[in-house]
Amino acid sequence: MIQPGLSRISKLLATTELPWRAIHVAGTNGKGSICNYAASMLKVYNNTSLPPFTGHAKLTYGKFTSPHLMDRWDGISVNDAVISKEDFQRIEDKIVRRDRNDAINASEFEILTATAFETFTKAKVDVGIIEVGMGGRLDATNIIGQSTHKDSTSVRATPLVTAISKIGLDHQAFLGNTLTEIAAQKAGIMKPRVPVVYDESNAKEVRDVLEQHAMAVGVKATSMAALGLDPDWSLLPVEERPQGYETHDGYPIHAHIQNNTSVALRSTWLALSQLGRLACPPAMSEADHAQQLRDMAQLMSRVSEAGSTPNRGRLERVRVVRRTASGSIVHKLLADGAHNAQSAIALADEVTLLRKENAGTSKICWVVAVSNGRNPKDLLDPLLKIGDSVCAVEFGPVDGMPWVEPVSAQDVATAAADLVGKQGSVTVYGKDVQAAVKHAFDASDSEWTVVAGSLYLVGDVHRLLRDGEAG
Repeated sequence: MIQPGLSRISKLLATTELPWRAIHVAGTNGKGSICNYAASMLKVYNNTSLPPFTGHAKLTYGKFTSPHLMDRWDGISVNDAVISKEDFQRIEDKIVRRDRNDAINASEFEILTATAFETFTKAKVDVGIIEVGMGGRLDATNIIGQSTHKDSTSVRATPLVTAISKIGLDHQAFLGNTLTEIAAQKAGIMKPRVPVVYDESNAKEVRDVLEQHAMAVGVKATSMAALGLDPDWSLLPVEERPQGYETHDGYPIHAHIQNNTSVALRSTWLALSQLGRLACPPAMSEADHAQQLRDMAQLMSRVSEAGSTPNRGRLERVRVVRRTASGSIVHKLLADGAHNAQSAIALADEVTLLRKENAGTSKICWVVAVSNGRNPKDLLDPLLKIGDSVCAVEFGPVDGMPWVEPVSAQDVATAAADLVGKQGSVTVYGKDVQAAVKHAFDASDSEWTVVAGSLYLVGDVHRLLRDGEAG
């Protein structure tokens, strides 16, 4: 169950050192992508000549994102390598024993967070890229940089950067019913003397709350202009580009991807600066150093280009090959965990491109599930068009999150029927996700299949693909 608060996680980690520094990312939509981009940007830094020139080793970085996609441990990685099942279970077992022996009664997410943090300490990471689970102020991940429990002897290092992604209405039962209330919860991860960056496309009322909280902890939010970088501006928000910059036509980069790239670039650059990794080394001329930084900023800004950063379940294009008696058939699948109105609008931009790419038709075949507590029509309204086909399903049990349930497939189908009209089709598959995917692949009037509505459904489909059971 969901149990906001820091007392239990503080007890779980009372004897665990947390000496690594964090890039801490909160928000409603895009925070997972920002974490993935930041990891890719640190990899870019590691591959430059700056570490050896400055007498540093390459950075070791961990990443913790949630919810998981296919397996409970796949949101925990070190230097882009997902923790093994065996290592995960060994560390988790230790945390569970501690929880039981000390009668802490920690939630599943608190156990997972403690497991991730223990993993990073054991791996001696320099930087932990940490995605907030829900909200911020009372989220278990917010234990980083907090004063220790009265019985604790552990160290909790101050974070490097606080990053806030796009904020929208979500989890209102826990975070509040207005954007300002939700923004205040997200801003609760800000800490004194820790630089702050946020998605500048947020509504003014959200930006005002974030600025007020930043001032309250004695920091000023950092804009792209303040860093003086020279990245590939074509991949960053139009509003942040230098005056007079000429936009070149190319593959369209959606606005939300540009905004996420900007937050990740500013966060990573500030983190490297905080670590003393950007100073000009004695063995390098200032001109050469400036060129190194420019080249690095260019490469970092390009990590959001298609195929550059693994971003599974987020506008993820998958090529699926099915073997048949007469040969092989290639299917095109777009998997996205859009689960609220704001993220559905972002997905709709990509689907508009798919409709243009479709050979001879603008119709799309959808496989859709929705989490309980959400209105299917609000989610589907920006996505479905007259003539589309919809396979309404229910995702299966979510490992480690027993409270998560799907909306009934019939309710999803009812919401979809009005949107696709008589020219479209809606089929109810209940819990048979495999049959729904097979139906979508066999549909002759659409080149693309889109899986959407829940990251839990995307995980189910990925498991089918992994196990060779998708058709």
